[in-house]
Amino acid sequence: MRENQANSSTGDLPDLRPRDVPVALQASMDVTKTSTDKHSRRVLIIENEALMAEVLAELLTEMGFTVCGIEATEAGAVATAARTQPQLMIIDANLREGSGISAAQTIIHDEFIPHVFVSGDDLSDHVLDPRAVALQKPFLEAELAQAIRRAIGIIVD
Repeated sequence: MRENQANSSTGDLPDLRPRDVPVALQASMDVTKTSTDKHSRRVLIIENEALMAEVLAELLTEMGFTVCGIEATEAGAVATAARTQPQLMIIDANLREGSGISAAQTIIHDEFIPHVFVSGDDLSDHVLDPRAVALQKPFLEAELAQAIRRAIGIIVD
C-alpha cells in the first residue's frame, strides 16, 4: 500500500500508513476470507473526495474486495448501486451533490446492503439505519476493517 502523502494534520484524509496496523492484525485484514462467493465481495464507494475514494479503493482491494463503482453524487450512487448490486457500501455522508445518507436510504429501501458511513462530521444528529456502522475520519486501516466486519456481521476473535 502506498503511504498517504497528504498532511494528515489537515484532517482531510485518514492516516492510513501501514505501520499503524499491528502485525497480528494484518493477517485478519482480509474481511472477506470467510466468503467463497466472489460476488459477495463487490463494494461500492460513495465518496465526494477523489483522493479519499482512491485510498479507499486501494484499501478495499487489498482487503479482498472488488470495487464495483466509485460515485461522488447521490444520483450517481443510486444508479450505480442498482446496476452493480454491491454487497457492501462505504459511504461519505456529504456528497458533491446530494447526501450520502439519503443515497443509502434510497438504495436499501427494498433490500438491505451492509454499509459503513465514513465522515469527518459527527453523524450522531442524523437518523441512520440501525444496522449502519459509522466511522469518523480520520481513521486507521484496522478501524476500517473492524467497521466492515461489524457491517457484514463477521465476529472478530
